[in-house]
Amino acid sequence: MSVDERWSQASRLKLCHVCLRPDHETRQCKLNGCRVCKRRHNTYLHTTQTLNTSPPGASTEQTAEPANSARSDVACSSTMLTSDSAAVQNTLTASTLISTSESLLSTALIEVINPINNKKETVKCLVDSCSQSNYLSHNLRQKLNLDCQPLTASNVTGIGNTPLTYQPVLCAAHIQSKLSDFNAKIDFLVLDQVTSRFPQNYVDISHLNLPASVQLADPTFNVPSQIDMLLGVEMFWTIVTGAAKRLPTSKRTFLIPSKLGWLIAGPVEGASAHLHTGNTRSHLCLSDLSAQMTKFWETEELPSETDSIKNGNEFKSHPINQHFVENTYRQSDGRFVVRLPLKDSPDCLGNSFNIAKKRLFSLEKRFSNQPELKSMYVDFCRSLSDVTKLITSRITPPLASLPGPPLDDRNPHRLDRYLRLEQLRQHFWKRWSAEYVSLQQQRYKWRERQRDLQLGEVVLIKEEGLPPLLWRMGRVVKLYHGKDGVPRVADINTARGVIKRALNRICPLSSQQES
Repeated sequence: MSVDERWSQASRLKLCHVCLRPDHETRQCKLNGCRVCKRRHNTYLHTTQTLNTSPPGASTEQTAEPANSARSDVACSSTMLTSDSAAVQNTLTASTLISTSESLLSTALIEVINPINNKKETVKCLVDSCSQSNYLSHNLRQKLNLDCQPLTASNVTGIGNTPLTYQPVLCAAHIQSKLSDFNAKIDFLVLDQVTSRFPQNYVDISHLNLPASVQLADPTFNVPSQIDMLLGVEMFWTIVTGAAKRLPTSKRTFLIPSKLGWLIAGPVEGASAHLHTGNTRSHLCLSDLSAQMTKFWETEELPSETDSIKNGNEFKSHPINQHFVENTYRQSDGRFVVRLPLKDSPDCLGNSFNIAKKRLFSLEKRFSNQPELKSMYVDFCRSLSDVTKLITSRITPPLASLPGPPLDDRNPHRLDRYLRLEQLRQHFWKRWSAEYVSLQQQRYKWRERQRDLQLGEVVLIKEEGLPPLLWRMGRVVKLYHGKDGVPRVADINTARGVIKRALNRICPLSSQQES
């Protein structure tokens, strides 16, 4: 029954237009009105074409309300722009009398993996083509224990040019689709909160009649959930694989094919008829090039006179500078002598200097009595010095230095000069050790072709955790050859039955021919 027919039926039966009961008139009803527009009629009598409480066809003069009424007969809407800079979220909230739809953004369930420790988490991700960067929440970063680095050359803003009140950090993570083999490594900006729970309210999708053959990227797209990740335009057009398709039961709801599964987006008509507010979210990451260039030049400028005086006073009062002034002098030949800053007094070392001096004199006396031993000692020291020079050359850092983090998979454009040089050094060392050093090794195994294993030959089967005297004995009954015609695997008949083993796990006994 249409809305007009309901109005006609309620008027014919002389029912109250608020509660649809026949025992009183509409002006005497004490119940609330429509849950959509809040006017004095039942929700089942609400229509989007007219906002009058009178039945269709009634004259305007008979149903018009006074000009100073709390409500107006004209459909109106009020917009309010609110920003949550702590979460880089800008929400445009629209309160309207005629909206009965919930707008859905594309979401997907994906697996996020830490590339270092392979820790994995399944999260709900928002796929947004209007965002210039990719984001993940601080809570997800802590769960995966992702390594981060500070970001000093980016300005994150949203709707209304609202800047971020804190500086985000940058981290890298792998994403993996749950429905396909698609995976990628992406750099993310870490925020305290990507956005609020989405959708804001539960959405009824029973009228959409989604095809059973469609595998949704997010089967729970209509249930309010926490959003821990946002994929921007950098990945949006990478994962989308085709054109959007309109649902037969909805004119404005679309299915979008992607490598993560089918994404669903658009307004869902009638899904939130009980609501009178809706939230529209948009996420942007913009960088003011002029402001960033200004910061760059300010960093490169020479310090002012005030800054020089301030920094100079701080340097003079620093303990390192005081130690340098108090314990530094110049010799007559022009050399500077600086005393090492020791945490404790040298007396805590005991009488080690005298012991070392005594051993040195003893070694010199032995060398004077045995010239051959001294010559061998000198040659050894020279060889050790040459090896040390080779190790501490530019090919590799000193052995005493701490190893740096692996930088092979880092984006070189996001590294500073030192890390960029370190990445080049690691790349050179990796290729030098893999392509050159390996060629300098002499291989003594498998230089000559050995006799192949024969059928009926008696062998010993290697067993992990057992001494050789307890290895089982068997006889070869079948051989499996590789593509090169060489036997690789054999079936061996033992006291416990026939087993299959690779030839590198078999020890052949001496055959009759060899004996």
